[in-house]
Amino acid sequence: MTSSASIQAPTGGWNARDSFDDMKPDDAVVMTNLIPRSGYAESRKGTTAYTDLGDSLSPNGVRTLIPYQRTKLLAAYSTDIWDITDGTSPTILTHSGFSSSAFQFTAFQDKVILTNAEDLAVSYDGSVLTDLVVTGHPGTWWGCNTFKGRMYYWDEDARSFWYTEAGSYQGTVNEFDLSTQLKTGGTLVMMLTWTLDAGDGVDDLAVFVFSTGETLVYQGDDPSNFLRWSSSGRFQIGEPLGIRAHQKVGGTEIILTKDGYVDLAEALKSGRYSEESIYSNKIIRAAKDAARTWGSLFGWECLLYPAGNLFIVNVPRSEFKAISADNTQWAIESEQHVRNTSTGSWCKFNGWQATTFCVWQDNLYFAQGAQIYLADVGSADNGQPITVTCVPAFNPLGSPGRRKIVTAASHVTNFQQPEYLVKDGMADFDVSFVNNVPLSAYGGVAKWNVSKWNESKWAIGTNQLTNTTKSWSDVYAEGNYITVSLRAMIFGTPFVWYSSTYLYRDIGVM
Repeated sequence: MTSSASIQAPTGGWNARDSFDDMKPDDAVVMTNLIPRSGYAESRKGTTAYTDLGDSLSPNGVRTLIPYQRTKLLAAYSTDIWDITDGTSPTILTHSGFSSSAFQFTAFQDKVILTNAEDLAVSYDGSVLTDLVVTGHPGTWWGCNTFKGRMYYWDEDARSFWYTEAGSYQGTVNEFDLSTQLKTGGTLVMMLTWTLDAGDGVDDLAVFVFSTGETLVYQGDDPSNFLRWSSSGRFQIGEPLGIRAHQKVGGTEIILTKDGYVDLAEALKSGRYSEESIYSNKIIRAAKDAARTWGSLFGWECLLYPAGNLFIVNVPRSEFKAISADNTQWAIESEQHVRNTSTGSWCKFNGWQATTFCVWQDNLYFAQGAQIYLADVGSADNGQPITVTCVPAFNPLGSPGRRKIVTAASHVTNFQQPEYLVKDGMADFDVSFVNNVPLSAYGGVAKWNVSKWNESKWAIGTNQLTNTTKSWSDVYAEGNYITVSLRAMIFGTPFVWYSSTYLYRDIGVM
């Protein structure tokens, strides 16, 4: 007798933690370019070219995108910093050449301060770049941070930080040696602000993270006065994956480490090995594997993209390499681990070979070689299709001890060309794709002046059930645990998936 089982779309997201036989039905073994939302899953949006700064000027490409308030967007490329606010006519800011385009930056009053470990630090006021005037240090710092009204700087491969007078970002600077407080050694990688009340205030703590993962916490506002600056604790987290490998989220910081992506507030309360501190707990194996394999590469960073309700981790998978046959375009190979900040569910993006990201004027940008792209727009990657791949969790269909044969599957989606949805039956944890994925003629809604009147469905909101279709396909899978993968090449219209139904026969215990 044929039975049916209805299964929600994988709103639980990518699960790279649990064993295949222990996943929830709404999880996914593989979830690429498909974002888990509340009640449905949808394809990620695409990209469009924003500006191009040339080809072979530098094989390292654009290493830093620098937003200035909501009025300017800068890009550090080769030996220069470019004003790319108007993507149609980027201009080079007047300044002598820089030795490195890998900048760290922080806002201070009406300026942005930039450091790169090789050149004298500079400030930008929305118009010009100006060298800092510094006494007590050469000014060639690696990192910078603003904390309680003064600037803090630190060198690469050092164990101290330097700080300015209150209210200043330059002038006389003084050193504060942290080496006497360390137990595991290492060098200072990042300085963060731990906000206890989710807003800037007097109870904010200064957090110093070292290359060994040892973390020192200080309270106060004046390192020169022991009455107003004191140690508040020493903690251990995983080794950080670079100076950019952190992002403020609410009152905490998320840090990318070899232990996974760590919630600083939870880690400092619960310890290094507490699962509560691991922001990436649901994809912990993937996060650790990526760190182990590519942790030494440039490009590790993360950012919060509020307009898309996404937290994005850029995972570099190569050194800079040529991406064009004539060696004029260079980029790194990368993927992104992406968390829906509303639901906490994860997925993976590919197709964006990003060196660095930023959010400016609520929009998402990334650099690929010398090109900068506006992301999360449209449903194609700069004229190329987006390939969606999902393998939902293997499902025992109510009886783990009995074998089943799945003969057909349907998916409720907004896709009006079901013949372009590619489905593969899979059984007993064997993830093997059989069919090829064709490019659909269009994304799933009627084209103006092409589709026939009163026969094709018109485009409406992507999450409205009135624009759905239920597509049945013959599939085959035999085993105790069953799933049906779904793949498609999206071009033109977002893809939205609501639910699936499997038809199967119980063939008993074998």
